[in-house]
This record gives sequence, structure tokens and C-alpha cells, in this order.
Amino acid sequence: MKFTDLCKTTGLVLLAGLTSLVAAEFTARFDDWLFEDVPLLASPGREDLFTQDTHGRRGRPHGRYKKWNLNSYGFRGPEINLQAQPGCIRIVVIGASETFGLYESPDKEYPAQLGAMLAAQYPHTCTEVINTAVVGMTLGSMRDYWKYQVAQFRPNLVLIYPSSNFYLAMDRLNKPEILGNTGNQSSPDRPILNPDIQLEYRSRFIGRLRDVFSFPPYIQIYRDQITVQRAIAAEPKERLFSEIPEESLEMFKEDLTQLVITVKESGARPVLITHAIRATDPPRSKDLPDLWSARVFIPHVNLNVIVPFEHAANAIMTQVAKDNNIQIIDSATSLNGCRECFGDLVHFSDLGARRFSSLIAKEIDLEGF
Repeated sequence: MKFTDLCKTTGLVLLAGLTSLVAAEFTARFDDWLFEDVPLLASPGREDLFTQDTHGRRGRPHGRYKKWNLNSYGFRGPEINLQAQPGCIRIVVIGASETFGLYESPDKEYPAQLGAMLAAQYPHTCTEVINTAVVGMTLGSMRDYWKYQVAQFRPNLVLIYPSSNFYLAMDRLNKPEILGNTGNQSSPDRPILNPDIQLEYRSRFIGRLRDVFSFPPYIQIYRDQITVQRAIAAEPKERLFSEIPEESLEMFKEDLTQLVITVKESGARPVLITHAIRATDPPRSKDLPDLWSARVFIPHVNLNVIVPFEHAANAIMTQVAKDNNIQIIDSATSLNGCRECFGDLVHFSDLGARRFSSLIAKEIDLEGF
């Protein structure tokens, strides 16, 4: 083959490939525009779901991204009124991404399933479940969030499902109220999916590929190990934990206790729920991909600390419930180690969310309302 013919052939192949990618990208954007009303030139992202104000991070009113849709108050779920219907038992669920929902199908996150279960279980009693969760929210940030955003809805019950593993990323000298908060406040008035403001380009076709493609476990472990090793190299040695950091547990207990007291003082009844995970103690070999993926966010913590820390935090929750004379629901004992109940170490699948909400529906105490 002549050099000129080779150049022509290569050029045609590259042109065909580029045309295919452009066509795939346009198809993805047209599909979003047609079925989700997303502007063709927009670059939507998860940040479209949240905003920041002087009191911290919260859901953006009417925020939406992919399967996640927020109501006018910035909560995931249907529209609600500020005041509950007369005689209706209002239940607020507060937590982080496990509660907000990640892997579940639409309306299959556990607060939504819990609402449906309680309606069926108490057909002659009005019950309302509100999912007020915010991704990345710690117990420390929940206090202000409760006082300035959630308490105004005057719930009867407050289900608290904290993400204890956040506290492995904290120390007293660097204790963020919200993980990932850089101190920059995004404008609550920024239009959602506005192509004139969202100048960062994101390929929606590649985004869809990422939603359906995953590396084999052994490759993903290797990728996570490399990420962790690079992060450790930048960490001071005194921050590398080979045992449970007691200071982190103390902060967890302090923040949990203060949140419980704050909720009780507002007139609502708090209920604690222990944190469930996919791994067992000791972990199985099939738990290693999940543990390594989790360690990417807490690289200074040895792998053998993650699960014992979860158990220790759950024990603290039990003690806090006892000290404050409130109900605690032990989801960890029921769900820990259930592989099909989770999409990763901590986030539920549809099945896990159903089992979790079923446990709450059976044990929750609605007497006295």
C-alpha cells in the first residue's frame, strides 16, 4: 500500500470514529432533552442537586440530575407542605448518601419504601416520610441543618442514620462540618442546568458508559491500591492509623449526643439506626474490593481498621440511645455481610433498601401520636 493510500485509509478510519462519537454524544443529549427536559448544551452534574448557604450544605430546591429529583424544599421525594396534615404522623429521615440513595432504582431508596410500607401497615393512620438526607453530611453538620432547615417541618419522629466512616477522615485539628466543603458558597439562585452558566463540558455519552461499565475486581483493587499509595506518600506518618482511632470515636459520640439532644429539645422524638455494611468481621476475600474502594477516601486508615471501627461506632450508638432513653433499631445485625443488599460497602441496592425499610417498619414505635 502506498503511503498516500495509507494516509487516506487512516484518515477515513479516524473520521469514521470521530463521526461515531459525535453521533453517540448527540444521541445521548437528544435522549436527555426528549425524556428528561435537559437542555442540549447543558453539562449537568451531581452539584446541581446541592447548594451552600451560611448554615451549610443542603439540597437545591427543584434540583435534578439523572434519576435524582428534589422538591421545592430541596428534599428528595414528592412535594410536601410546611405543616403536616392534621392528625398525620410526620417522620423525617436524616443521613448522608446511604439515605439519600445511590444505587437504588427511582422511588426504591429506603425512605420512599418505608413510606409505602407504613401506609400499607397502618391503612387507617396518616403517615408521611420525608427524606431530608444530604450527600456527604456528617453528624456535626446535621445539627445546624436540623435547626435551620429541617426542624421547621415539625416532625413527630426523626430517624437518624449516620455515616460513621466519615469520622475516620477527621481529626480534632481538621474537623470539617461537611466533608468536601472548601468554604466556597455556591449561589442558591444559580439556575439548574443553565448552559450559559455551566461552561464546563461533560460528555454525556461517556457518562453513560461509566454508569454501565466497571472494572473486574482484581483490576479495581489494583487501581485503588495505587491511589491509596500515592495518597499515603503525602500524609504525615502520625496520621496513619493501624488501630481504631479513639479520638475519632469520641468525636462521633460527641456529635451524635449533641444532635440527639438538639432534636429532643425541639419536641421531636429521635430514633437511632445502627450503620450496616456489606463486609463481615473478619472480612471475606470477596469483601476486599469494597474495602479498598472505601479506603480510597480514607487512605491513612489501614484496611483492617474499617470494619472494627464500624462495630465500635454502632456500640457507641447503642450507649447514646440508652443514655438518652430513646429507641435504637439494629440494622447492622440484620444486614451486615449481605452481599446482594449493597452496591458497595455502605450503599444499598433495591433489595437492601427494602429489607432495611422493612426492619424499620416492624420496629418503629408510632404509639403516642
